Amino acid sequence: MTRREQDASTPASAVRAGVAVAIAVVSVSAAAAVLVTHENRTAASPDGGSEVTTSPDPLISDPSVPAHNARWQLDAADVFGRTFAAFVSPTENLQFDSGVSEVIDAGGTVVAAVGLPNPRTYMLDQARLVGIDASDGTVRWSVAPEGGLDSCADKPIRGEIICFDPYSDDPGFVAIDVRDGAIRRVPIPTGWFPYAIAADDDRLFVLEGNPEDSESVLHGGDLDALAGAWTFPVDAFAPWEGVEGTLIHVADGRGVVTLGGEARFFDPLTGEPVDGLELQASGTVVDTAAGNEVWQLDEPGDTEMNVDGTIYTVTGPSVLASDSGTSETLWAWNVPKDADGFPVSGSIQAVGAAVYFVSSNVLTQLVAP
Repeated sequence: MTRREQDASTPASAVRAGVAVAIAVVSVSAAAAVLVTHENRTAASPDGGSEVTTSPDPLISDPSVPAHNARWQLDAADVFGRTFAAFVSPTENLQFDSGVSEVIDAGGTVVAAVGLPNPRTYMLDQARLVGIDASDGTVRWSVAPEGGLDSCADKPIRGEIICFDPYSDDPGFVAIDVRDGAIRRVPIPTGWFPYAIAADDDRLFVLEGNPEDSESVLHGGDLDALAGAWTFPVDAFAPWEGVEGTLIHVADGRGVVTLGGEARFFDPLTGEPVDGLELQASGTVVDTAAGNEVWQLDEPGDTEMNVDGTIYTVTGPSVLASDSGTSETLWAWNVPKDADGFPVSGSIQAVGAAVYFVSSNVLTQLVAP
């Protein structure tokens, strides 16, 4: 189980700015989710290529284990309309190909990002966000804000996914309505250069500054009243090359910034420092006085996950579901194969009451909410 850049004169521009991608709002994709069956199925991309095949090969050697029917499945090539398109995590830097696949839980909608990985530049070209109906996999909307996007918060705030765009002529935060993809922009306060973002309930958390000078600040507050947000200095050093992954974690009334191998704990309501907690290498937060675990940081990429007493495990060619109490295998599901006939790499993600197999090629709802 895995756990989970300043104006042009600073080093940040060389690492994160790249080339600003000017792309417009696009129409909702005509791609439709398909119900997965036990027969051969090749998903043909609109330009004639084929990306993913569902195979009828035996799931495991024990014939008594039932074969599982997934609820729906979306191919990245179909959603984007181009062969070699890939699903990526909206919470990663969408200017670059992070190789991380994940979705955001927005109630009845799951929000994914899709784009074209460029193997020559390691950038993600033409990145866009898509809103997907969690009940049947229908793509409700697809948007590519002008100026491009960097990263998005991991939770919606009052029905909006909040991202930031520091590369356009008018840098700002981009709020996207989860119902219809409608976009509004909020200016980034003067002097801020955001490089990480997170959300919790109705609060936005923005980490900005220059970690190479050990001069970063975390702000917390309302998107439309950032001038009144609290501030929490973060003096940890990190090179821009090391600024990646999830840096702000908030859950259960606790918050922590992980930067340059250091952890800074804060109160999400006030921004005051919190003492008595320690982050271990495993991603576990421990109460140093009591010695007990109080929090486990969530990271994308889990290949094994316990969800309500059922353990979902990615074995390579299959996803197995087993009872956490008895270890009995409940069912097995074939992982789709790529164009070369190999099982695609993916992980398990719990989204609300649903369970998904997420990969760069396909997004599959294994268990319905």
